[in-house]
Amino acid sequence: MRSKLLVALLAIASAVEAQPYMGMTEKGASASYRYTLDGKDVGAYPRLEVDAVETTDGGLEVSYLFNLYDKKGKIHKGAKMMGLGEGLLYTVTYENGAYYLTQDLIFAQADDRMGYLLKMPAALEVGQEIEGGTFSSTAKVPIVGILRTEITLSGMRVVEQREVTLKSGQTLRCYVVEGNVDGEASKTRQSGRIIFHFAPGIGIVREEVVEYLDLKKPYAAELAEFRQPE
Repeated sequence: MRSKLLVALLAIASAVEAQPYMGMTEKGASASYRYTLDGKDVGAYPRLEVDAVETTDGGLEVSYLFNLYDKKGKIHKGAKMMGLGEGLLYTVTYENGAYYLTQDLIFAQADDRMGYLLKMPAALEVGQEIEGGTFSSTAKVPIVGILRTEITLSGMRVVEQREVTLKSGQTLRCYVVEGNVDGEASKTRQSGRIIFHFAPGIGIVREEVVEYLDLKKPYAAELAEFRQPE
């Protein structure tokens, strides 16, 4: 009886370990994105790479390298202006699969990041409420000077599951998370809506901001392709 129970518990534990979290956690994985305004390409292509994975007590520490490229595959001029010519390396801690989203794709260039946007659980389901938070940062921008950003997400909820086909032809089953965004950038304060698509083992597949900071057209960062180590 004890041996059967032990086998069952080990099987459950293995299934939990095999379940991918809402983010990339394997060294060598990568994801390439593009920025769009009203569905039109704006010529900025972020790329995330899993640089290192380290096991900690109760979880993982995953380091990501963020780079921004132009249409020719060279480091984007905007990234150089922000002092990110060599990329930006940041670390996410996964505790039992959950993590705090502090590095979204639209504000990835910011410095002195504090707080978080979302507390992402290890798994999602339709109808689930997601804890939102406040994220703030400052960045020194040439000509503009010091730029402060503060963003608060609230009322975040998983509204549906949806299949998304990428430009690469890859298809992912995503969870759509919607809610309110309120914040300040360049001394302008406004509210709007924010929509995320998350996929297990990938993380953000699409991030869209609507009617926020004078954006009369939807601004989005969307996954173009991804690669997982063999």
